Amino acid sequence: MPQVEVIGTTTLAPGSLASVTSSITPDGIALEFGIPQGLPGILPEIAFASFITFAASFTNATRIPFGTLTEDDTGQIRQISDTNLEIEPGYYVISYHVSALLNPQGYMQITPYYNGAPHIETAIYFMNAADNTSAYGSNTFIIRMTSVSDFFLTFNANARATEGTLTLTIIKLRDIT
Repeated sequence: MPQVEVIGTTTLAPGSLASVTSSITPDGIALEFGIPQGLPGILPEIAFASFITFAASFTNATRIPFGTLTEDDTGQIRQISDTNLEIEPGYYVISYHVSALLNPQGYMQITPYYNGAPHIETAIYFMNAADNTSAYGSNTFIIRMTSVSDFFLTFNANARATEGTLTLTIIKLRDIT
């Protein structure tokens, strides 16, 4: 029975055709393969981070404080103070949830700030009708940061807010342009 021997494999330029060369040996056949290198891939810009607050008192007309739960290893979403993020340009999914006990009855409004301005269109609002009841709200939206942007959430209320919680998740989307 003839022997088949592979004598080597060569990497060819991307886009070239694969090849096989053969030669007769005293015992059978020898093969050498040429395999094209793959085309370079596009790596997605994956960035994500999450932030939390719990058991906090929120004060009217102030930024909500938070701590990092999951840090963005790419540095595109950075916490620069206990109330402020700095986010690199790109498209992002932002999701946040805020709750607090309001006493006396009243309202709370949480307004995101990004791209150099407050954005009421992505804010949450809640009004309760009884003293010492939970107020809560959440919102999820996709935005484009046009340049490096500060991001924070401002708390407004006409009642005292205790036992406040915040969860904030930010995910950078891959730019396909």
